[in-house]
Amino acid sequence: NNAPVTYPIGTTLVTWTVTDGAGNTATTAQLVTITDNTNPTITAPAAVTANLTTGCTATGIVLGTPVTADNCTVASVTNNAPIVFPIGTTTITWVVTDGAGNTTTATQLVTITDAINPTITAPANITVNTNSGCTATGIALGSPVTADNCSVVSVTNNAPTTFPIGTTTVTWIVTDGAGNTASTTQTVTVNDVQLPTITPPANVTQYVSSGCTVNGIVIGTPVTADNCTVSSVTNDAPGTFPIGTTTVTWIVTDGSGNTASATQLVTVMDTIAPVAILSDATMTLSITGNTVLNFSMIDNGSFDNCGIASVEFSQSNFSCEDVGTQTVVVTLTDSYGNSTSQTIKVTILSSGIDVDFDGIDDACDDYINTQKVEMPNGFTPDGDQINDTFVIPALAQFNKVTLQVYNRYGHAVYESAQYNNDWNGTSSFNGMELPDETYFYILSTDGELHQGFVYINRVK
Repeated sequence: NNAPVTYPIGTTLVTWTVTDGAGNTATTAQLVTITDNTNPTITAPAAVTANLTTGCTATGIVLGTPVTADNCTVASVTNNAPIVFPIGTTTITWVVTDGAGNTTTATQLVTITDAINPTITAPANITVNTNSGCTATGIALGSPVTADNCSVVSVTNNAPTTFPIGTTTVTWIVTDGAGNTASTTQTVTVNDVQLPTITPPANVTQYVSSGCTVNGIVIGTPVTADNCTVSSVTNDAPGTFPIGTTTVTWIVTDGSGNTASATQLVTVMDTIAPVAILSDATMTLSITGNTVLNFSMIDNGSFDNCGIASVEFSQSNFSCEDVGTQTVVVTLTDSYGNSTSQTIKVTILSSGIDVDFDGIDDACDDYINTQKVEMPNGFTPDGDQINDTFVIPALAQFNKVTLQVYNRYGHAVYESAQYNNDWNGTSSFNGMELPDETYFYILSTDGELHQGFVYINRVK
């Protein structure tokens, strides 16, 4: 036969030939079929891990090349890899086929991860006032703006149910389908604008016991309250209260600086009357016929705890009709209306002056001669301030007035070249008092002579 030593895959026709001794032959055919049932081998490329490239998928993934082999030939190598890979792990099946159609498979894992964080924009910051005691509740925070290349799974925040006074930072967190997160913050500011309340203590009335002020008045304590806390309570009360009504302002301040005020009246009253220490008075009428009583003439140390504001007399002006002893009521009043009255005696004396020597005291004389020279017939130089000098009316109108006085013996006892009603009964020559007796005088008024007798009587 013509059978080969090595048979190829497929059917080989073997021809058998028989030959006899005579060289005759006969032939027949035999088919020898060789089949390949040995599978090829394949080793898949290494697993691949890649990040998303577009949106929520990945493209252009380089898978690599598997390692294949066959006892004969490798006819083809294929895989079922998609063009676009989703997030997660995709199993790629590689198939190797040999020339006989035998196949072997291997798998490769392609893992696509999402490393892109989502985005989040917090709602606007919020400022509110307390609405529940010292806190704020039911605050609408708003909604953040979120986005992700794939999907947003959740949005959370750590906002408390009740917000205290001040600024609370709320943290918002967005999470995507791959577990990537992003965060942002929003502030919630709670203000306390609710004013505290204050009720002042009752008004106080105090009386001075001495002096004109009162120290250490107990003014009490106000009643205060606040939705949160009272930080301080102050007042502007002085340490020493004067007489009258002082308005004390109380101020309460809460922990947020809100204030409220209230006023209290503190009245200090003076009911102490002045103390009158007075003396009687003696007054001499002036030449005009009157005199006025004033407090300094009769005061011997009167006083008041706050000072004497006014002094009133039942009579303070006196005239000729009042010569003698008069009863006067003196009333001392302090600045707060307290008064004391005391009776004194006021003795009114006439002036003791009779310049025209008409026998009528000049204080009560309706007509006083100052133009006509009238010579008095005597005077009394005894030092009682009444008729103590030799007074001649009307001398002021003359330019030259001389006076000469002689005793009964004709001796000159007084001379004046310009007489001014000032001879007091003493000698101008030796300064001695002249005895009480009658003297002769010669008066010249601008050359006109007046002469006569004058008597000195000291009435001691």
